[in-house]
Amino acid sequence: MLKQIPTHLITGFLGAGKTTLLQHWLAQKPAHERWAILVNEFGAIGLDAALLSSATEQSDTKTDDVFIQEVAGGCLCCAAGVPLTVALNRLLKRAQPDRFFIEPTGLGHPKAVLAVLTGPLYQGVLDVQQTVTLVDARLIKDSRYSEHPTFRQQLAIADRVVASKADQYQGTEFADLTAFLSANFPKLAAPMRSSAEQPVSLAQLLADGTDAPVVAHSAPALTIAQPRINLPLGPAPGDWVCLQNSSAGHYSIGWQFLPTDRFDPSALIALIDEVRPIRVKAWINTAVGSLQINRTLGAETETETESEAPGQSVNRLELILDRALDAAPLTTRLRACLLS
Repeated sequence: MLKQIPTHLITGFLGAGKTTLLQHWLAQKPAHERWAILVNEFGAIGLDAALLSSATEQSDTKTDDVFIQEVAGGCLCCAAGVPLTVALNRLLKRAQPDRFFIEPTGLGHPKAVLAVLTGPLYQGVLDVQQTVTLVDARLIKDSRYSEHPTFRQQLAIADRVVASKADQYQGTEFADLTAFLSANFPKLAAPMRSSAEQPVSLAQLLADGTDAPVVAHSAPALTIAQPRINLPLGPAPGDWVCLQNSSAGHYSIGWQFLPTDRFDPSALIALIDEVRPIRVKAWINTAVGSLQINRTLGAETETETESEAPGQSVNRLELILDRALDAAPLTTRLRACLLS
């Protein structure tokens, strides 16, 4: 019988580094534990679950002890929390986990997610512990980020704040974040630093706070519009799939390419640069292997990881934008990036 499973909510705005931190934690997973991870993406194509699965396969972590489920195409809590409870129940039954992680989309409604987790339905089943919010301090002075209602909601429910990508700070970013939290969320402790070389560990978070349940956070009544997800953009069988989503002034366009498609990375990156999305995730096949792209506008450092294992990528691309774009011309231009 499932009982008092330690459960952690990992929040953060677009590109804050939630999936990357989970990848580090997976590499540190105790061998005797079974972990379950529920990942929610704003984009309808979905890449995070594949990236997390790849991380377990490339580490010493036993992949049969890690269970990952993805809910793509909008917020988990929309439609009265039905997608969340369905996904939770399915994953709990399949994984029977010793520890549970939930990563909502950076554009979701974390108070509503936390209300479901701490509500009567999961009383005695989930032991909701530290809620961690990741913040890329390089963006804290950008009002589009710091004044966004979702960002503020993430901080309002946080038990700990992690200043992510700290190795990329070049000035007063950490001090700026500390001052912002002190002025706006005075009950929060000073943020913890996390970097690629020294990511904050789960053990640090648990030791720094407590391993006891948090007090249930009350969520205000929310009127949440169900995100609009377009069906595939007219592909013939065996052709590409293009899915779109829009909600709260943000738009996503994602493509699932054919497994045999290979791209010219220079041409693809040049096209992405021209479009200037606020968020890019990709894992595609190239002539020499595969390429992963993880980029956030405003925090210009990007991750482009090459592998020498052709055909091992999921061959997907996801763009999140602050404006609507016609997907059809973009699809045509993507085809021009294919290698013959």
